[in-house]
Amino acid sequence: MLDKYLDLTIAGEPELADLPPEQAHAAREMKRALRKAEPSYARVESQCEAEIKKSEYRCAMKSPTPETWQACID
Repeated sequence: MLDKYLDLTIAGEPELADLPPEQAHAAREMKRALRKAEPSYARVESQCEAEIKKSEYRCAMKSPTPETWQACID
């Protein structure tokens, strides 16, 4: 579920829009790896596993934007 959120937020970053597809993909993967390495990622992941209901998970996984993803959890 957090990977989905990372994908949504990274996809919206304007500096990726002008890159050729191969470079944009590589940049997205690099950004994703950096964010997953942050200590806050592990903390939030544990919190999600403990607190998120199935309905919130399903809603978040269907979300097309970071804002709708967040609305599912709030």
